[in-house]
Amino acid sequence: MISTRILTAQDFAASTSFLNYKDKYIYVDNLDSQDGIVKSIEPFYNADYTIVISVVQGSMELIVDGTDIKMRPFDYIAIMPCTTVELRDSRAIFFSHMVQAGIMMNIYTHIGFKTSIRHNSFCFHYHHFLPEHIYRFKEIFLRQKLEMNRPDYLMKEFTLRALVTIYISYLYHIKQDFQETKLVWVSHQREMFNKFLDLLNDNFDKTRSVSFYADKVHITAKYLSTICTEFAKLPASNVIDQYVVFRIKLMLYENEKSVKSISEQLNFATQSFFGRYFKRITGISPRQYLAKNSKFLVDEEMVQNS
Repeated sequence: MISTRILTAQDFAASTSFLNYKDKYIYVDNLDSQDGIVKSIEPFYNADYTIVISVVQGSMELIVDGTDIKMRPFDYIAIMPCTTVELRDSRAIFFSHMVQAGIMMNIYTHIGFKTSIRHNSFCFHYHHFLPEHIYRFKEIFLRQKLEMNRPDYLMKEFTLRALVTIYISYLYHIKQDFQETKLVWVSHQREMFNKFLDLLNDNFDKTRSVSFYADKVHITAKYLSTICTEFAKLPASNVIDQYVVFRIKLMLYENEKSVKSISEQLNFATQSFFGRYFKRITGISPRQYLAKNSKFLVDEEMVQNS
């Protein structure tokens, strides 16, 4: 089965810079590389991150949920969580940041951008910008790297979040002037896969039954799993579980409801079963996740040091 993991320094060439802060903010680039060659990365399931890649020069080939993407100079892509990603070939000079989804969604809320969770999961957003825009992104990215390279200090996480907020604000400022590059799917299987994802987004809190979704798409459960394996490299049951856990993580990050109330909202029989379900997929309990990932951790640090 395809692995659910985060990228590490070992996934990239020696000439690539890799920085990781608490698995919440990850920064990768090869801006100082001469040839831009990065080794291929086997398909992995991106469960938690918004992965943003900007190409300065050269080319990069990706596959996201079975869709081939060939990036060229000044191309920009934002790969949302709940996607299977593969790096086929890269001879590009690029820079990339990966930010946990809960942080990104919370930033959208704070700066007043109305965006649906469906718009920020199971998909990617692909643009071609002008050189000056990519260079502006690069300036902000290098500022982020500067903070990442500093020894840990009070307010460091708050500073990183503020810089990501600047990045997103600039993106939305210019994005309205550029049309997103839409890739057309002609496959009937792809249409069924997309319909399944939409249904899952609308019904994840009511049912985790493969049969329910297969009936809605008017196919058998076995065929739905075949389709999911084709595009997501995971059977339908795993796609459902991963998305349910993704939504749980978003709720835990916001930390506005108790673990018990979340389990009830998602129609788990008991809080104990809910905890076992979450731990089976993530390896930790909901409370352990909450202790490391909550918007209040950053807010409390800001208050304590104001």
